Amino acid sequence: MVDLSVELTDVRDYTVPQRDGTFLTQKRVTFYIGKFGPFHEYFPVDAFNELAFRQRADALKQQLEAIHR
Repeated sequence: MVDLSVELTDVRDYTVPQRDGTFLTQKRVTFYIGKFGPFHEYFPVDAFNELAFRQRADALKQQLEAIHR
């Protein structure tokens, strides 16, 4: 079985200029799942927490498990 442990390597604010002149600030999370990655996921600042990250990482792990059976 393939090792699919999650390793979180970076969490930072990520600001993107919008066409209307405003800025959208998000959290950018960089992580690896086993030997796969890096993965970059973006979350709204007010919705980012450990549970939201774990749910997304678990969804990716399920996809990787299905591919590598």
